[in-house]
Amino acid sequence: MSTPKDELVPVEQLLPCPFCGYAGFLVEGYQDHELVECGRCSAVGPHDETTSTAENVAAWNTRASLNPTEQGGEG
Repeated sequence: MSTPKDELVPVEQLLPCPFCGYAGFLVEGYQDHELVECGRCSAVGPHDETTSTAENVAAWNTRASLNPTEQGGEG
């Protein structure tokens, strides 16, 4: 069972949601671990029982580059 939206705790170090731009939120105590979930579109960052909160926050904050020159492409 997931945490109700009114129990989400904002975390200042999170980047906005990569899908809708809303601020990310930390859900505490989700199936014995913590994960990051968007408070608007409910996108969820990577997580599992073996990752720490810091690792889940880092994963949420990781963004793919949209600039082809940064990925080794031409442009």
